[in-house]
Amino acid sequence: MAASANNNPATFIGSVKLLNTEDKQANLFNYVTKSCEEFANSENLNALNKILAELNPTQFSVPAFAILSTKFQIHGKYNLDELKATIVKLKSMTSAVKRESISSKFPTFYFYALKFLADACLAKKVPLLGIKPLFEGINWYTNGHPELLTPAHSAFLCLCLKARHFYLCDQFINLDPEMLLQQGLDYRRSNKQNSSLMSCGSEPILLLFYYAALIRVAQCRYEEGLLLIEQLLCIRGMCNSSIAIEAFKVAIIVALILGHDQLFLPGCRNVKFLQSLSRPYLTIAYIVTSAKIGDNIPALVKDYAEKTRKVFQQDGNAGLIDVLVRKLQEKKISDMPKTFMNVDRDRAMTRAFFNDNDNFDAVVRKLINNKELKCTIDGGADIYRFRKLVEDEEDSAEDEIDLNTQLQNLANLTTAVRNIHDRLKVVPQNASNSGKQQAKKRLMM
Repeated sequence: MAASANNNPATFIGSVKLLNTEDKQANLFNYVTKSCEEFANSENLNALNKILAELNPTQFSVPAFAILSTKFQIHGKYNLDELKATIVKLKSMTSAVKRESISSKFPTFYFYALKFLADACLAKKVPLLGIKPLFEGINWYTNGHPELLTPAHSAFLCLCLKARHFYLCDQFINLDPEMLLQQGLDYRRSNKQNSSLMSCGSEPILLLFYYAALIRVAQCRYEEGLLLIEQLLCIRGMCNSSIAIEAFKVAIIVALILGHDQLFLPGCRNVKFLQSLSRPYLTIAYIVTSAKIGDNIPALVKDYAEKTRKVFQQDGNAGLIDVLVRKLQEKKISDMPKTFMNVDRDRAMTRAFFNDNDNFDAVVRKLINNKELKCTIDGGADIYRFRKLVEDEEDSAEDEIDLNTQLQNLANLTTAVRNIHDRLKVVPQNASNSGKQQAKKRLMM
């Protein structure tokens, strides 16, 4: 038997029927892999369609899904309608496969199909089209436990990020890193062929944390996003990858958005390497952290970002730099209660380096609505009054009671201290001279 089908669909079908036995699974895997490479290189779409029509996925699950993944791989040969039809074919084939009878080689081609499906949707700029099929495919394989990592997790999160559709993401993102590590150890120790972890290499794991972090940043959940990146960078032996480098760049900007002046990377052993490839981002960090109180930090960052904008655009982080500039402007306003109780609009705008009245008022009202600034606006006099806003009367009453109690305790303490002080310095009027001298001696001691 030849090592491959030589781009002939009839030869492929006949060979896989002969090799589809339990004792020839390794030969079947090698034959199918080699043949699919030939079909993909020649972009033989007709041959792939003929094989998919002939093979029963229930009986020939490995070659059927291998051919399907190859068809997704050559997505440039067909239009969007054909892609939708192929997705329907994926669903019907998956439902025909019996999970209890799948071989150890099946997951390889199954997840290839899911990942190439995601690539096809991204290439045709319809990421939303692939979200549901990947969601259902991962849930089918993990038997309803998406927290168990598979190679398709990162592809699913990438689609969600590109489509800005985050409704289904949480159950894929909320992974316990310690549990993930334990799964990997269990897999290696037991060598389970059908493990849900699928013996993932470094790339799917790094991409999982990377895309999850970007999704949290896109949701303005910056603390969670930064934590995911820190976990990524602290994975042992993986900080030299290009994914870790891009994550480090994002982490610098996100940390600055949160007002942090350093990253927490206890397990990262190659920080200098990451720093050497992130000089523009470290320069922005230096501008923000070393600026004086009266400096127009947003303008300084914006000027530097404009000079090196090509770098940030190539990294895909130009939008994140714009978010940082906006957050720095908002911070100038939210820090005003530290200095002022009341301030007029002109002085507040000068302090925050704003030139547009309407834009300044919009930012102030946004901060108030987001509960990032406690302020009332006197529209007639254009006065901003910074004070503690009480949402309801019960909270106000509790605050007053608490304040009154504290003032009473302070008064009682003052009285007690005064009484003790008086007792120490009081000398009885009828005491003898020797008694007075003795008292003075004790005081001197």
